[in-house]
Amino acid sequence: MFLSYCILHSRKPIDYYQLHKDLWQFFPNFNSSSQTKSPFFYRIENPHNKGDKKILIQSVLEPVEQNIDSLKRYYNLSLQKTKFIGTLCDNLKNGQNLQFLVRAYPSKRLKKERKTTNRGNVRVPLRKDLKAKLTKDQVMLEWLKKIIEKENYVSLKDCQIIESFPLRFRKKQGNKYHYGTIYTVTFKGYLRVNNSKQFFHNIILSGIGPGKAFGCGMLSIAKA
Repeated sequence: MFLSYCILHSRKPIDYYQLHKDLWQFFPNFNSSSQTKSPFFYRIENPHNKGDKKILIQSVLEPVEQNIDSLKRYYNLSLQKTKFIGTLCDNLKNGQNLQFLVRAYPSKRLKKERKTTNRGNVRVPLRKDLKAKLTKDQVMLEWLKKIIEKENYVSLKDCQIIESFPLRFRKKQGNKYHYGTIYTVTFKGYLRVNNSKQFFHNIILSGIGPGKAFGCGMLSIAKA
């Protein structure tokens, strides 16, 4: 595993679909026939900054800075530093406590009439549960707990929401742009590893929840 950061030199609003496409160009040697769907996850560390933005990239392949002149890249991205973190992942142990941080898109799918794409479903953000007497934050924490503890690979010991904000995007479809908004949430806390091998392969390498093209799903861990 590698942890890298690059700088996005731009003052204009981010087109997340285009940014994700540009970041892919750091991984020209990725084999699409491999079991891993994507070689990397990313997270913008200062999304509210009006100037340059710092992007963290967590990847199974080492990113490569190619000749920018030969690329049709929309954004001016410069790869700054890459660190090998495989030793941390390789040394995961059952019973170990870790700190974690993840930006995610807590949401659920609802059936939408006359919608034929995306299996006939539309994704909507979570809301408070009046029936269960849960606030919106409690519902989102339960959502994360359900995903992470689904197969008992890890157990959440403590978790809090440290930031939430709407992320607006546009996606080009033909000659038109489709505009939308997803509501991202940053979770921070502690977890206990129950099955280190499955935790690495099924959570760290798979990411958390939807919205990965928008910079969601990258689980960052550190020793507690």
